[in-house]
Amino acid sequence: MKGLLLKDFYEIKATLILLIITIVGVGMGISYLTSPMVTILISAIIMSHAVVGTIQTDKQSQWNKFTVTLPATQTTLIASKYILLTVFAVIGVFVGAVISFLFSSKSQNFDIAMLLSNVNLGFVFAFISGSISIPLSYILNEDKGVIVTLISCFVTTLAVIALALVFGNRNMLFTTSIANLVSIVIFIVSCKICSNILKNKDL
Repeated sequence: MKGLLLKDFYEIKATLILLIITIVGVGMGISYLTSPMVTILISAIIMSHAVVGTIQTDKQSQWNKFTVTLPATQTTLIASKYILLTVFAVIGVFVGAVISFLFSSKSQNFDIAMLLSNVNLGFVFAFISGSISIPLSYILNEDKGVIVTLISCFVTTLAVIALALVFGNRNMLFTTSIANLVSIVIFIVSCKICSNILKNKDL
């Protein structure tokens, strides 16, 4: 497991600085157009999708054919993607939260509850989109990457809207906290289902 995580981490590491610079640039631009809090969502999505991209890279480099010679099982390989996405979701939300705090703390309308609500939403977008994009990336061909991204973003948006309608928007922190817990459960269930479906198939 550790070796698989390090392999993917070093693969993403080459573009990690560029991703962070992009997030900072987007955050600076957004802070003048709308709420800097949106940076948290963007950062979480960018970081989590960087992990999903490693699945397509594995297919293109035929890395998955090499993994059959390793002691790691298909279940371990799939689980490593979910764990790495969690790590990068945390990094993305943290980077986005820091940028949002720096740009919005100077405002008289700064609200810590709103910041925490957007942190929750960042994890919701990362986990629900990851729950969809990781299985689809394994099932679909590598040239369907754009379709995977569109489907995951569309379903994630619908899920967030549905949760907002169910719990209401009177207390955003409470609503987004519940949504965050639900997204974590969906993420774990997705990992279990994906592992069971693909454990005996060539990835």
